[in-house]
Amino acid sequence: MVHINAPADIVTAKGRSKHVSLVHLDEAGRGVARKVLQACGEDCTLVYELFNWKHIETTIPVVEELLLMEGQ
Repeated sequence: MVHINAPADIVTAKGRSKHVSLVHLDEAGRGVARKVLQACGEDCTLVYELFNWKHIETTIPVVEELLLMEGQ
């Protein structure tokens, strides 16, 4: 199981949040995420610990992009 979310230094309307969309990852963060996903294998379960539906909606395309780029 892999628990993913963006870094804690993102400030939201309600203050600091440790659980925000992956759209906030910079290229270095996305590189780390790609390596983690490559190491997981097909049996891996990804857990998006996000408490805002908008963050979930914006995270899913980022994960899809990371998975598609995995084989490149």
